[in-house]
Amino acid sequence: MNSDYESLLDRGREEIKDLESIEKDRFEVPEADVFQEGDTTVLNNFLNIAKTFNRKPEHLLKFLSDKLGTSGKRKKDKASFKGSFSKKQVNQRIKEYAKNFVFCFECDSPDTRFIKVDDVKMLKCDACGARKSLSSITN
Repeated sequence: MNSDYESLLDRGREEIKDLESIEKDRFEVPEADVFQEGDTTVLNNFLNIAKTFNRKPEHLLKFLSDKLGTSGKRKKDKASFKGSFSKKQVNQRIKEYAKNFVFCFECDSPDTRFIKVDDVKMLKCDACGARKSLSSITN
């Protein structure tokens, strides 16, 4: 009986590993589509990135502006930032945003959302239930 239990347990562990790899593969951090317009950098697919992350565009814009050290404005589906920034620089900041505000810190699932608990803004994972205070993350 013990060997049946162990074999079922092993099979279950393998299935969980397979599901975890599928879960990570199904979500990709979008690449920035940027171009220069005078002394401004335009993020052409800004709204698409916010929608992919399931986050409010204002939150993403504030983060990118802070991390790029400049002012940013939203223009319909695009965002523009004062100054010249490479695609690599913008992509690094987008990945940093995903790490801090999209992926679960416990299970790496992208199925997270912002919630408020006793006036504290938190990141809650719908996959594993983990919660983390966003005040612990430096913007």
